[in-house]
Amino acid sequence: STYGVRVDSARISDSTSGNAATTSQRTFSGDLIGSDSVRGPIFYDTNNTGYYCDPNATSALYNLTLIGAKQTYLYINPGNGYEAMVRYNGGSGSEWYVGKRITSQLVGTESFHFYSVAAGRTVAGIDTAGNIFSDGSVRSPIFYDTNNTGYYLDPASTSQLSYVLADNWFRAQGSTGFFFQDYARGMISPDAGGNSYGNVTTYGSGRNGWMGWGIGTRHVFMSTGGDNVGVHDNSRGWIWYWNGSYTEFAHGYTQFGGSARAPIFYDSNNTGFYLDPDDTSFLKTLRAENNAFNPGNSSWTNAPIRVQGGFGGGFSFIDGSAGYAIWAQDAGATLLFGQGATNSGLSERMRLESAGVSAADFFSTSTIRVKKNLRPFTDGIETIKKLKPYVFDRIDIDKKDDIGFIAEEMIEIVPSIVKVDKDLNPTGIDYGKLTTVLTNALLEALDKIEKLEGRILALESK
Repeated sequence: STYGVRVDSARISDSTSGNAATTSQRTFSGDLIGSDSVRGPIFYDTNNTGYYCDPNATSALYNLTLIGAKQTYLYINPGNGYEAMVRYNGGSGSEWYVGKRITSQLVGTESFHFYSVAAGRTVAGIDTAGNIFSDGSVRSPIFYDTNNTGYYLDPASTSQLSYVLADNWFRAQGSTGFFFQDYARGMISPDAGGNSYGNVTTYGSGRNGWMGWGIGTRHVFMSTGGDNVGVHDNSRGWIWYWNGSYTEFAHGYTQFGGSARAPIFYDSNNTGFYLDPDDTSFLKTLRAENNAFNPGNSSWTNAPIRVQGGFGGGFSFIDGSAGYAIWAQDAGATLLFGQGATNSGLSERMRLESAGVSAADFFSTSTIRVKKNLRPFTDGIETIKKLKPYVFDRIDIDKKDDIGFIAEEMIEIVPSIVKVDKDLNPTGIDYGKLTTVLTNALLEALDKIEKLEGRILALESK
């Protein structure tokens, strides 16, 4: 057969001369060239036998370069069932194996493994889709999106991302927060913004100098940062606004589930009218209504208008420099009516107490200006004869041995002096008008007396 140079355990020969040697070693001063192959179990570097090539075992090479004007590959194919990896053992640190493994660890057996001898496992890998896996960290000064390098992550500087979704906390450290680049405003922690309270503080001046928190497209809780704050409706204007002096409620009315408290309440249309619960109030009209009020039962104290307090608590009716007043005293046992000038004390005009009503004078309106259709009154002695006076004990008030008439009997005798309710049931008697009956009876009696005296004088003169 034809060969270039053949080396075996006994000889070295060439195909041209056919010379052979029986020695086990032969030295060539030039290049060893073969037209077919050079074969040997191991090939050493004559300058340094520490470097060698053992095709069927371990080789030690200083540098391996693959060149050629064609597709050039370093091909490792140990066959099925064996690992195909490159071992790195230079420099400092532990050894590394890079390649295909027969064990799935972090990535599958079809993937590319980076095996650390120090860790004793695959610590990184690349799967067949190009995904990179690591059980530690992946480090780089910047990470770009391969589909669009306009999006990137620069952990130590500015990052440009299309969308961020977090299943846990987003934590901003230091004097940082969220910033809306296109509008030059954002939000930070209150402490970073110089605010001692709250959870979040606005950052940036906002539109037209107004900073705040929007709710949907219409409502904003906002302020310029000065002595003002309010809730604004972008369609209607301010809902309520504090201008540094007072709070203005611009729309609707204010309803409180609890109580509304202030030292004084003014009418916004006319501050001359006001309610000062602990002092003087000035109201144009006061109307009270309580359909459940019944003075005949135990809850009579729930009257529509109730005045509490000792002497001096009551109502006053003032016209100019004088007026009238109604007030209670003696723990509510006595109700007094008085009159006087506003700059001096009141004079008592009437007193209402459990014993009855007393006054310096009682007058009934009796001017001819309010009367018409005048007719003689005819009831007299015969009417008086029908009256039945009684002594009795009152059961509606604590009073014994009272005297008077019975309204149910009086209505049958002199109905004009009996007061009735809406159902026409007798309830009271106008004792003052009873004097009209008594006066007419007295006139009848005087007329009879005069006639009798005339007859007596006539008989005595005979």
